[in-house]
Amino acid sequence: MRPIIFLVIAFTSACAVSLNTFWEENDTKRLSKILESVLETKKDNIASLHYAASGLKLLNVVTSKKLAKVVCEIAKRAELTKLETLYHASALAGDLEDCALTNVVGAQKAIEDVLTEAKPSGERITQALRSADRLGIKVDKAAFDRALTAAMKDDSANNLAWVFNAAALLDKAQGTKYFEKVKNLLSQADEVDSRFLLFDGGLMTTSNAVHGIMSLAEQQGKVPAFTEDKLLLFANYLLSRKHVSTEKSAFHLLSALGVLANNHQLVPVVVSLEGSVMINRGQPIVIAVCDVFGLPVTVTDVRVNIIPPGRSSPDLRNLRLQRSNVKPRQFVFGPDKMSDAPGMYIVNVRVETEDKRLIGLTGSTVHLQRSDDIVVEDLKVGLLGKDDVATGANLASVAQFAKLSKVITADHTKRLYVSFSVKSKFTGRLVQPHQAFVLFKHTNGVEVFYTAYVQTGGKYIVDIDLAKSHKDFDGLSGRYTAFLIVGDHTIRVPMKWPFADFILYLPPAPAQVTPKSQIINYNVLPEIKHIFRQSEKRPSTILSDAFTLISLSPLLLLFVLWFRIGLNFGNMPLNLWTLIFHGSLTALFILYFISWLQLNMFETLKYLAVVSALTYLAGNHVLKAIADKRKSKIE
Repeated sequence: MRPIIFLVIAFTSACAVSLNTFWEENDTKRLSKILESVLETKKDNIASLHYAASGLKLLNVVTSKKLAKVVCEIAKRAELTKLETLYHASALAGDLEDCALTNVVGAQKAIEDVLTEAKPSGERITQALRSADRLGIKVDKAAFDRALTAAMKDDSANNLAWVFNAAALLDKAQGTKYFEKVKNLLSQADEVDSRFLLFDGGLMTTSNAVHGIMSLAEQQGKVPAFTEDKLLLFANYLLSRKHVSTEKSAFHLLSALGVLANNHQLVPVVVSLEGSVMINRGQPIVIAVCDVFGLPVTVTDVRVNIIPPGRSSPDLRNLRLQRSNVKPRQFVFGPDKMSDAPGMYIVNVRVETEDKRLIGLTGSTVHLQRSDDIVVEDLKVGLLGKDDVATGANLASVAQFAKLSKVITADHTKRLYVSFSVKSKFTGRLVQPHQAFVLFKHTNGVEVFYTAYVQTGGKYIVDIDLAKSHKDFDGLSGRYTAFLIVGDHTIRVPMKWPFADFILYLPPAPAQVTPKSQIINYNVLPEIKHIFRQSEKRPSTILSDAFTLISLSPLLLLFVLWFRIGLNFGNMPLNLWTLIFHGSLTALFILYFISWLQLNMFETLKYLAVVSALTYLAGNHVLKAIADKRKSKIE
């Protein structure tokens, strides 16, 4: 007999990876309805029919013979000369009962045409090899090996996932070199919250990658080149997506979970609490130990350590669980093995097994909540004066869930006094709930709360001095019903108990003056009418015309003087520079005019620099020519 392999939980390891959920019967029922609906409604989509039929087979759900026959006829009529159609049709023929493709003419060519493609992808090669495998068609695997090697140049996660699926369909010797490249794909996985491991592309790529890696590992008979924790993180991600609602996603998810549950290398194990997290004293606590599909695994023993609330170490160690008679995956122990203290219990699990494939037990933990029923004892209520001491003489006792027969009447000079104790119904010990207060509810629905404070000895007291606390009631006199409210996460059923009626006469609350800045007015405000600025008053037309004439008077004076004195063009030299000079002067005036209309300062300076330079040069030559002419006349 082989030695027993102990897979032991590290009780204090919070970082260990474990699985705590699995594919349940309800998941199968939900998804099978979706897939059956696809078979009935998407008869024009052979890909959807393939994913739905294959998904149902992975779920071990038998398709009705009538529906299977209809879908099979669709597969038989499919055009098998196209690889993608051939891939889906061959899958339908393989997954449906009594269904076989009778006319596969052209299938061989459709498969081998992949080898002639310039850049065949891993997906196309996988479709070709899987179609050939399903139809029993012999292919040149050496040629497909070469094509697959070329396809690996695309090292994206999606393509590599398909490459490993295709490699698993080659011969074992040919698949060795691909098995060594698994690390290249795993290096692209992203870890999320130390709980999940996935690839870009989400569920489709991750499912396909896990299926390809595990299928290739099964072909090679070797453990894949990733740690057990990584496989558990992948499995955790896949199980977190078990609520898929589309046929394609469901098929890829179920394919990946199927290869995780059925292989000879690594099988992730789930340790999960079945049933309510709340401990019921009359029912056993059930822990499931199974694979990702909820099927039992080979286990020789299951033991637990139990850490009570508020403790860091277990008070019960090495408790052996009994195998359930209901389901093989279930192990049980009685709640009487645990302490009576209410709160959250941490249950760490240790599993013993002879199956070397099993992983995922390290760090498996389940949580249990022990709640308790409570009783309220020694509830006393009464009316006291300002300086009175609470005694039995001025207080009335009220039994649990009863109500004081008389109505207590009080004004703002009195004190309302309530005292009580809270005990565990099961153990009789005093407990201190998280919430304990008294609610006063007016007949019109207004509520006022007062917190009960625990005293030495565990008794709770509510002492309300109406001389100071009447403001809490906003001056509302009248009949109030007092409720005792007790609640806590450790209390099974919170308590709300109307124990007495009061008639209070309180001074009216002073009128509150709300500052104007805090008043919110929801009424319609006056319309805002915008008034544009009035244009400035313009001068009269006569004044404007007079100003224009005055502005033009220097020019008029120039023309008059030219007319009286006369123009002397005799000294002006007749040459090119003279024309350039006067042309430049004219250009300057035109530039000033254009600048006033549309140019800015920087544009004007740019043009002015050119024109003024030309004016300066031309003017210099003109003046020199005039001077030379005068000099020649003198001589």
